[in-house]
Amino acid sequence: MIALSICIPTYNRSEYLQECLTSVLTSTAEHASEVEIVISDNASTDATGDIVRTFQEAHPWIRYHRNEENIGGERNFYLLATLAKGENIWVFGDDDKMEERAVARVLDNIRAGYCLTICNYSQWDKHFVVQLKKCGLPGDQDQTFKDPNEIMKRFGLNLSYISSVVIKKSLFLKITAEEYEYFMEYGLSFLFAVYNGIQNGNSKVRFISEPIFCNRSGNSGDYDWYKYFVTGTSLIFDELLHKGYKKDAVFVAKQALLTDFVTPSIFGLRLKLSARENCRSLAILNKHFKSHWQFWVFCVPRFLVPSFLLLLAKKMRHTMRFLIYY
Repeated sequence: MIALSICIPTYNRSEYLQECLTSVLTSTAEHASEVEIVISDNASTDATGDIVRTFQEAHPWIRYHRNEENIGGERNFYLLATLAKGENIWVFGDDDKMEERAVARVLDNIRAGYCLTICNYSQWDKHFVVQLKKCGLPGDQDQTFKDPNEIMKRFGLNLSYISSVVIKKSLFLKITAEEYEYFMEYGLSFLFAVYNGIQNGNSKVRFISEPIFCNRSGNSGDYDWYKYFVTGTSLIFDELLHKGYKKDAVFVAKQALLTDFVTPSIFGLRLKLSARENCRSLAILNKHFKSHWQFWVFCVPRFLVPSFLLLLAKKMRHTMRFLIYY
């Protein structure tokens, strides 16, 4: 019986995929009878197919599916869940790398009856040379949760990071295809599926505090940041109220979104947007967060700082880095 399906969605990242697969195979080496590797190629135009076939020659049990056309990342995650033969799925990023003990730690949790494992990770630069953060998720002790509301309060938006989530397949697929499709526009259907799956309150969840994989940062493309991290996330958390989550859990999750994701990003985003776009962004934030005091204390003042001061601060920061370097 396959306990765990490691599902790798990929698109035009053949170089990264090679590193990823090497690390996954190292981590699964002693658990071949319990684990499968499934790859779904979203119609890549690079050497992805050749890379996978090379790995299959040495490891023929690797399963490879190629979409005829690019169906989008979120649909590819869902497709992988339906292709998986394991009782649990780990949708693992094609640009991340597993630590050697990663699969063993996850299998221990599966055997212990946990339906969801939340995995901590270390964060690195694009080339895996410089470690940016020792732990991507706060907490230095493993934790067990039984109440989905407590999970939402503790992790909020962080469960949108696919590589951090190992979930029982039947729970992930509790969401209807229509519901999953509804949030596709915001790139967060995976997040909704996870919270929807564990919402019955009878789920045992385990957080692994030790980083068991490495996150590669700095390789995301351009996107409408406010659409995904403000509008989309707010709509999902609000919808989860109708799925049985408590108001205080949703409030805390949105509050963490403000303090951990939105507030630190405002200055950088303001420099990229026009004055009109920034006014629109403030209006969007007001729509979703006006009942949160953090919005008025931390966000609004950041929109009121004159742009020339932001540019001056940016130049000074670059100058200081130059002087320190030389």
